[in-house]
Amino acid sequence: MTIYVVLGTLLVGFIYFALTATGLGLLLSPAVGFAAYIFFRLVDPEERGRRGYLRVLCASIVGGIAGAGLSAVLGVSQTPTWDWAGVAVVVIFASAMYSLGARGATEPCVLCKSAARTGFHCPRCNDWVCARPSCWNAKYSRCTRCHEREIVIFPIAERWWESRLGRRVMKGECTSCYTEAGETDLRECGQCHWPMCRRCWDYHNGVCKRCEWTIPDLPPVLAPFARKTKAVRAPAPPAQRRPAPAPAPARPREAPRPAAVRPQGSDDATRVVQGPAAPKGR
Repeated sequence: MTIYVVLGTLLVGFIYFALTATGLGLLLSPAVGFAAYIFFRLVDPEERGRRGYLRVLCASIVGGIAGAGLSAVLGVSQTPTWDWAGVAVVVIFASAMYSLGARGATEPCVLCKSAARTGFHCPRCNDWVCARPSCWNAKYSRCTRCHEREIVIFPIAERWWESRLGRRVMKGECTSCYTEAGETDLRECGQCHWPMCRRCWDYHNGVCKRCEWTIPDLPPVLAPFARKTKAVRAPAPPAQRRPAPAPAPARPREAPRPAAVRPQGSDDATRVVQGPAAPKGR
């Protein structure tokens, strides 16, 4: 973009030199500032950040000073004092136009180039991407371009992996891609202890595919997309049964009473004792 800054500076300087030679430098200085803004909008229509602002500011300042200075040196300036005041008007007007244009527009999506009011900064390439499924992969929290190219985010340093997942596993296979330990670098999950290869750990953003445990101390750019580690539920303790009530102590059996012995000749019938007879009425 340096060549465009030089071209913009020459454009502003030539226009302002021509205006000062005719005595219209101060009067038409806002048009010169507008021309500087339009030039850089045509060069890069999507640029609305700080870099674009500095380009417009540099071209308007250097170009205006060059035009007014050259006019004064050659002696063609009609109003030298007002011409230098016009340089300040050029700079102020170009800066104001760029600020107003950048405020009213949203940052465009890097992939589809459309204005994106809602979107994400991809944690792998740091580009602004809109939330459309064709641009943003919500399942794996990355833009579709990084997903297709399998751009990695975790460092390759062995110390980083060993401090978080331990040493390499020499037996078994990856639980995600089923690659054998002899063909890839397997690392155990910190919760379920099932291994996954480093490529799959990176692909799943540090989340275990089996138990959804997350690697601690992930890169800060993954913090907004990191999942909470799901702890494995401990088995419920067996239900404690209430102790059965102790049986009541058995009552001691009474010894059978001996049968009464009746004297011989006794009559079983009950004897009726007759009392004195009632007196008869007179």
